[in-house]
Amino acid sequence: MREHLDSMVDEFKQLAGEDEKALNLARQQETLNLIRFISRKSLSNWQKEALIEWVIDNIHELEANPFNDYEQIESLKEAFTETLESTFGALSVDEAEPESPSTEEPPKHTDHNQDDLFGFDNITADQEAEEESYFYDDFDPFEYDFDLHQEQLANEEKAQKAKLDDLFKSSSVRKMFRQLSKQLHPDLEQDEQLKAQKHQQMTALLEARRNHDVLTIFNMHSTVFGSNTNSFTSDEIQQLIPLLKNQLEQEQHAKESIIHEDMLQATVYDWFNAKTPQATTATMKNYVKELKTKRQTIERTAQHITSIAKLKPYLEIRYDQAMAHHLEHMLFT
Repeated sequence: MREHLDSMVDEFKQLAGEDEKALNLARQQETLNLIRFISRKSLSNWQKEALIEWVIDNIHELEANPFNDYEQIESLKEAFTETLESTFGALSVDEAEPESPSTEEPPKHTDHNQDDLFGFDNITADQEAEEESYFYDDFDPFEYDFDLHQEQLANEEKAQKAKLDDLFKSSSVRKMFRQLSKQLHPDLEQDEQLKAQKHQQMTALLEARRNHDVLTIFNMHSTVFGSNTNSFTSDEIQQLIPLLKNQLEQEQHAKESIIHEDMLQATVYDWFNAKTPQATTATMKNYVKELKTKRQTIERTAQHITSIAKLKPYLEIRYDQAMAHHLEHMLFT
């Protein structure tokens, strides 16, 4: 699994790494260009609100991208924070007439800090108290015996291991192991390439026997000889099914843990992993095309916005989109 992930990440870096960096640079430059308009008094409050949200969206995009220089992002956030606090500290209600197509202006921001700007929600003291009350109403720590829970888990694991050990001693599993050992023994192979392949398979088989890993032996036997359910008695099959199900769940959990050890690794796997290496490569190449298009759009937008007059149409579009999203959220949630 790790080799597969490393291979995917290396391929992604080779195909998309430079384009990701170029996109991030374009977004940083666009964001710096937007920040310099925040203090302009000719913008109404709703326009400043749309502009601020635009900058915050860009910063979130930059923070989520593993190809970024995080020191540059911090500098960008500091510049944004200083500009915003300075601007709103001097802003009064009468400084700008609203030009919004809406009859109501969004509330103005005051007393900003970085937690306010880059957090998704601002929670008041009353909300915190309400959430804390809800938590304790729903969960009483004195009713939860952690040690007892851990003991129960340990007992379940011990019982599971005992069942696996018993099953592993069955004649069916031992027969499967002997058949595989004979078929996969590297000393019986003349071709050097096949001999090396069988050596790896034999190593995996011996490790499975050492760990009483019935699932691996079962899968290897199916791969080499085809379906093997007839090798088991009905009682063994009834015993095998829940054990294999549990082992599959553990394997899946271990796989998920490995995938999400690293943000870039998890992203590459979630976005691009396909049934074949060729399909994975094709998906990555399509993504690179999208990156190039997105970067070109951002660069053209940044180059076009050279004045307040050219900025305002973009702000109106973003404001309308935000209002439509808010309305949709109210109607369908």
